[in-house]
Amino acid sequence: TASYYFPTIVPDRLALPDRIYALYKYGGDNTDPVEGIWINQYEDDGSTGGSATWNTAGPVWSDDPSPVFSDGASYGIELDWEITERVAAVVDDRLPDRGDLHIAFSAGFSGGGEHDVYYARYNGTTWTLPEKVADDDSDGVGTEDGIVGTDVFLLSPALAQHPDADNI
Repeated sequence: TASYYFPTIVPDRLALPDRIYALYKYGGDNTDPVEGIWINQYEDDGSTGGSATWNTAGPVWSDDPSPVFSDGASYGIELDWEITERVAAVVDDRLPDRGDLHIAFSAGFSGGGEHDVYYARYNGTTWTLPEKVADDDSDGVGTEDGIVGTDVFLLSPALAQHPDADNI
């Protein structure tokens, strides 16, 4: 009953064995119209055929209504995400024993609203919360965060790592 779109595959060659990440847009169904970013991973231990299996796919950030913060309130990651789009991913391989997975994606309203660009990082165990890195809230005039105000549907961000640079 779920729909998965726009898969992005990236390897972490520093992990032993190699770890392959698959990230994609989860489209939901009629009973769960909320969209989000999902992840799965495969430990490349040399298995082939039917013995080569992926882990269980799951959301990057849970939408569990249980309280997470000490005030007892329950907060959604981003309450206005009615739609998410393609996920850009790169593994930073400058650590000695594993790579950090970095992602960027657009998310926002499904009709007549806006999409913003978000960024997050995964250290192999936990995710950072998504950080909005580009926003078009300029009422259709001028630019904000490098985005023209008329560009309300930001799609397909890209990430890259230069081997001699200190950051993504």
